[in-house]
Amino acid sequence: YDTKTAVGYLIDAARKGHDFAQYTLGRLFRKGTDVPQNVSYALRWLEEAVKNENSFAEYLLGRTLLLGEDVERDPERGAALLRKSADSGNATACYMFGKALLEGKLLRKNTPKAIHFITEAAERNFSAAQYLIGKLLYEGKYVPKDLNRAVAYLEQATMRGNSYAAYLSGKILLKEETVRDPARAIRCFE
Repeated sequence: YDTKTAVGYLIDAARKGHDFAQYTLGRLFRKGTDVPQNVSYALRWLEEAVKNENSFAEYLLGRTLLLGEDVERDPERGAALLRKSADSGNATACYMFGKALLEGKLLRKNTPKAIHFITEAAERNFSAAQYLIGKLLYEGKYVPKDLNRAVAYLEQATMRGNSYAAYLSGKILLKEETVRDPARAIRCFE
């Protein structure tokens, strides 16, 4: 383990245009993990990685700008970067973009678009999205109530270790007559 040598190699690769090295430098210096935090240096490398269409950098820079983490908040650019990352297949970006659209605090509320992106993240096996869409389907909030689909999404999230999904799935399987299955409910609770 030699952080100084590793960072040196990353800088060499990043200067040669390697987008993942650029993203990695941005992430390391953004967080300040294993290296001193340097937000402006991190942003420099994230911007380079974004120019090279790195979807991880698009997500991280988009998130940073949307939330205003150690930088001036720029919701328009943050949302555009999250959307671009989501369109490139980044499930985390899909989830965050969808959730921001659903909540309406960081971005203007757009429920149909939010459900689309959250569902897309769930279909890409993102546990938090599977839990959220399962919960919405159970409650019938923003989408028509569908207990079978709710349980299916919640059980997928449960298999990925999401304890909230396990509890809610168990509760539905125990409480709701149309999908009642006490044995499955107990497995979820376990």
